[in-house]
Amino acid sequence: AAVPADGEPPIERGHRLENTAIEMLSKKVGLPFDDNPGVWVSKLDDDIMVSPDGAQPTEGDTPPTYVAEVKALSSAKHLKYIYNDYKAKQRPGYNPFDSIPGDTGANYRDQVLQSFVVNDDLQDMYFCLFDDRQELEHLTLWVIHVKRSDVQDRVEELKEIELATLVEINNILAE
Repeated sequence: AAVPADGEPPIERGHRLENTAIEMLSKKVGLPFDDNPGVWVSKLDDDIMVSPDGAQPTEGDTPPTYVAEVKALSSAKHLKYIYNDYKAKQRPGYNPFDSIPGDTGANYRDQVLQSFVVNDDLQDMYFCLFDDRQELEHLTLWVIHVKRSDVQDRVEELKEIELATLVEINNILAE
C-alpha cells in the first residue's frame, strides 16, 4: 500500500526527494555521498557531459569511483520496477543493468551508461528507486547496483556513437 499522490509535479517531487534518497542510500551501502557533484565533463570531448544526483566525495582532481542516480517515480512504476528487478535477480545470468527501466520517455539506461562514458574511473552506479509514499519501509528505497563490468561493452559502443555524432555536428556547423 502507498499514500496517494498529492498532485505535486513529478519533476519537482523528484528534485525535492533526491537528497533524502541519497542519505538513505549512504546508510544502506555504508558509503559517503556528495549530494551536489555538479556537472562532469568528459576528457574525450567537452560536449560529452553528465550531471549525477550523488557521487563519491573526492579531493582535487581525483575522479569519483561511485555515483548515485535517483528516480522518484509514481508509486505504480516504482513497484513495477522493484518487482521486475526482484524477479530478475532470481534468474541465472542476472545483469542489474537489464533491470534499469528502459521503457520510459526518458531512457534511464542511457543515463546510467552516460556516467560511465564520462568518467573512465567510475566503477559503481547505484540506481535508486525512491518513493516516500510507500508504507512498507523496505520498499521505500530500492537500489540496483550496476558495476562497470556489467556494462563495459555498451559503454564503449555509446562512446563511439557520441564521438561520431559530434564529428557530424561539427562538420554540419563548419559548412
